[in-house]
Amino acid sequence: MSSSAKKQAYIFIASKLLRYYFHPQPSQQMINAGADVLRGGSVRDFLKWLFMHPAFYSDEARHSLVKSPFEYAVGLFYAAGKRAVHESEPLHSWLRSRLDQDPYNPPNVAGWPIATVEWLTDSSLLQRLKFIDFATKYPEGTEPTGPVDYSVFMDGAVNALSLVAPEAQLL
Repeated sequence: MSSSAKKQAYIFIASKLLRYYFHPQPSQQMINAGADVLRGGSVRDFLKWLFMHPAFYSDEARHSLVKSPFEYAVGLFYAAGKRAVHESEPLHSWLRSRLDQDPYNPPNVAGWPIATVEWLTDSSLLQRLKFIDFATKYPEGTEPTGPVDYSVFMDGAVNALSLVAPEAQLL
């Protein structure tokens, strides 16, 4: 592989990682810097660089990524203290029928697309609000492990309604 092709491969991978973890449209400067980190190290080194970079914590990057329905569901279950969810539980049918994402049936072999604002329709926001009640209830005969800790799911929440505000749907 030529030197130019290797450089383009590092740029491509850096771009993909930045779009997934950082911002849907990273600057060319960030992509090039990330490619340089990858060229001299590993993906682990890249993620360490990214998570320690001041741009990662900037106002521009904060709340720029949208949670997919599955990420939203996992975050709420985590906040509710649930650490194991079985396939037979209603979670999968809820994701499939109400939040339009079946975890075991992606639209194609590439999997689910990276979540964008298109996931945030009025209907999906309403379903996400209803999902809060679903996610924080415990099956009959079980006891909660403690109060629901929404703070682990999003920052700046003042009440449960904050969980479905459009800005709360962003990572």
